[in-house]
Amino acid sequence: MGISGSSWLGLSCKPATGLFPTDKFVEADTVYYCDLIIFIGENQSRKDIVVCEFGREKRGENYAGEFWGCISNSGNWDKLEKSGKFRLITSRPSVPEGPPGVKVEAQGMKFKLEYAAQDYDFGIKSKSPSTTCVIKNDEKMQEYYSIAEAELTIAQRQEKGKIFYGFTRWVGYQPITTKYKGRYKDFQRFFLFDDDVLIIASENQANLADFASKYELPVHPDQLNALVRVGHSQQSYSDFKSFTTDRSFDLALFRIPFGWELEFEKDNSVVLSGEGYYLDNKILTGRAFIEVSGALSFRGHDYELAGVCEFIK
Repeated sequence: MGISGSSWLGLSCKPATGLFPTDKFVEADTVYYCDLIIFIGENQSRKDIVVCEFGREKRGENYAGEFWGCISNSGNWDKLEKSGKFRLITSRPSVPEGPPGVKVEAQGMKFKLEYAAQDYDFGIKSKSPSTTCVIKNDEKMQEYYSIAEAELTIAQRQEKGKIFYGFTRWVGYQPITTKYKGRYKDFQRFFLFDDDVLIIASENQANLADFASKYELPVHPDQLNALVRVGHSQQSYSDFKSFTTDRSFDLALFRIPFGWELEFEKDNSVVLSGEGYYLDNKILTGRAFIEVSGALSFRGHDYELAGVCEFIK
């Protein structure tokens, strides 16, 4: 795999007009929306981490929703009990919506999330995002990411941190009601930050062109992309090198990556190690969120990093 410093096609890193891009699209007959929110606390050695994903699907006049979430409460990982499919109340799937007990609402470029269940009761409030990076932006697919200051309230305590927000709109795709094969193969998506650093990088070893052709999808995500921002320096990559240096065994069947090296350029690389994880295991397949820490070596300077890796096998 070669290394390239060229920008993604259609990628820009200018602030968007709002955090949640509601009411900006002509509604397609078949379309999927996904809002991914990841809170990462800043104050503890074993950080509080909350992952909430809101999926919505429209196919003609049929609407379906899906919520998925996990939480690391001071290093103890659990799946949120509200995870699962649900019926959309609204006929506007572009609007983020959760099942009863999970509420998310936009307030301009800020948002508020409230989760209430027997397992956990928490809330997250964000400030306006400082960076928004658009990877794809056409009538068939939108994908972008941003980062913002945020605050988590849980168990009568408050913790400041960061939230990563990811948005996807994919015309023709319906993963809630259709069982797809070949969408992921050792998919890894990294969300990393320091006071002066932001890194978002993803790779998928599945052949997405074949996947899109098999299911007659009009477009598909990029298999490899990354953004590295250090201070005022910012570079996007349509190619980079990734090495898994360590793995953790779960139930002796599922090998979770637990150490990585990412090389973007000769003097621009990252070394990471896992700190703990949650695995949604389906025997030989599954989805994991892994707390990670490490360092970025950038042009002769080192920067400490914290964040998460999402892994789907």
